Amino acid sequence: MMDLNRKKSPEVKIATFHQRILAYIIDISVLICISSFILFPLHKSFGLFDILETYSYGLSGISASYITNLLISVIIFIAISYVYFFFEIYGNLSVGNKLSRIRTVLLKTDKNSYLIPVLIRSAVKAFPISNLADSLWLLRKKSKPQKLTEQHFGVYLINTGKNHLSDYLIMSLILYYLPLMTVFIITILSGDHISTVTSQSLNSSQNMDFHQLSAIIANNNFSFDLQLELGGIFLLIPTFFIIYTSSLLEGSVMGLAYLSSKVTLEHKVLPQFFPETMAYVFGITFAICLTIILASFIESYIRGVEYAVFERIWKQQLIRMVFLFSISLILILIAASIESAILT
Repeated sequence: MMDLNRKKSPEVKIATFHQRILAYIIDISVLICISSFILFPLHKSFGLFDILETYSYGLSGISASYITNLLISVIIFIAISYVYFFFEIYGNLSVGNKLSRIRTVLLKTDKNSYLIPVLIRSAVKAFPISNLADSLWLLRKKSKPQKLTEQHFGVYLINTGKNHLSDYLIMSLILYYLPLMTVFIITILSGDHISTVTSQSLNSSQNMDFHQLSAIIANNNFSFDLQLELGGIFLLIPTFFIIYTSSLLEGSVMGLAYLSSKVTLEHKVLPQFFPETMAYVFGITFAICLTIILASFIESYIRGVEYAVFERIWKQQLIRMVFLFSISLILILIAASIESAILT
């Protein structure tokens, strides 16, 4: 916490819409993975992943046991989130805030104590739906937009520095690899409860030459990468769901391959793993840049900012997007070639 009363100068910049979005998505991702490890002893490790998986596979697999698992997972997640967001103010421990270069500050007033505002705000922010409702107050035309709880309790999110492309790449690395490695590690830890995978399950399809298989793999990977990128149109929400659906599958396969045969993992999975997954990381960064453009447009319209300011933003992000798309495509082609060479 800090006293903002001494900083009521034009130099104090309020966090932008896209900084808030990116910070919250990073925090939620961290909290889901932390919760999954805590849920592991209860054998409900992927309950939160399953929620996100319904985005791709629908509600057909829901059963009574699924709902029980879901409720326990959600309760644990909310409890952890409550503590996490409590210390967002008492210590500025938010990973998302640090990466987005923003800081939560609470105005010192004679009317309110610190504890009650922080407890209430933490409770609201721990529920993604209530946090979304709270965030609707940002759409009001104000020079310094605040959520409803922030306005009531004198809370501000201030901009502590300029974000660079490297910041967005780090965010993308966390968003992609953190859930993937969470599933991978938990799959290994729970190895006595799962079946094994053989190298035969990773063998190539017969009657295909190198070029045919490479084209099919590249096309599939590019389609997945394009889904990640276009999720930026909807402020990263589809991208977030796609990442977790993919992580549950890929992390489990990698964990099973590790338990079955480390040789299989080393020779049939890892060679193409890094170029392929880094292509997706660049694709997620592309989506982040797209989100920045859209969030900046909304913010500029609401706050009445000159078009020249928004123009500078979208031109900068567009150049980045062309670069990121090109690198992602190159890595996809490299990964497809490696995988085809292994499987043919």
